[in-house]
Amino acid sequence: MSEKKKIEQELQSEDAQTAPQEISEEVAEVAENNNHIATDEPSEEATEALLMERDQYKDALQRERADFINYKKRVERERADMRTVIEADVIAKFLPIIDDFDRAMAAVPSNLSEEEQSWLTGFSMIHKKFKDLLAQMGVEVIDPIGQPFDPNYHEAVSSEDSDEYESNTVTEVLQKGYKLNDRCIRVAMVKVAN
Repeated sequence: MSEKKKIEQELQSEDAQTAPQEISEEVAEVAENNNHIATDEPSEEATEALLMERDQYKDALQRERADFINYKKRVERERADMRTVIEADVIAKFLPIIDDFDRAMAAVPSNLSEEEQSWLTGFSMIHKKFKDLLAQMGVEVIDPIGQPFDPNYHEAVSSEDSDEYESNTVTEVLQKGYKLNDRCIRVAMVKVAN
């Protein structure tokens, strides 16, 4: 054998013997480091930092919960307000019909025949049903006679001198006003004392 081949074989046999030993030493070193890490207790500073971080997350979660509860309440309140607005709009569309019924009932002649009297009875029953329905829905007539003028509930159409009422007091209602749950649907058209 040549000298060169002998040296190569010797090197290979030395590498084969030292390689497992080197690997096992490296594995032992890594295991020792891992055990050292696992058994080390965190420092006091690290513990404080972790506790502060935990408290920050807890505070953030509580704020988010409170914000969500407030959001739900606001949405419910807005929904209720929207419902009231829609109800008021629908009711306001029926008010001219009620006004027509009121004017028709006020203009009934006194000398009616029996047939006309039965017609009037049916007509007045329909009128009463409309009024009852409005009352069930919480609609109230604004009756401001003798009260101080309030632009939130009254619209002054004219003014007149009056001995009976003080100045700026409603003396006559020309068109009824209505409110729904203390929300004005239609202002009353009124005359006001000078």
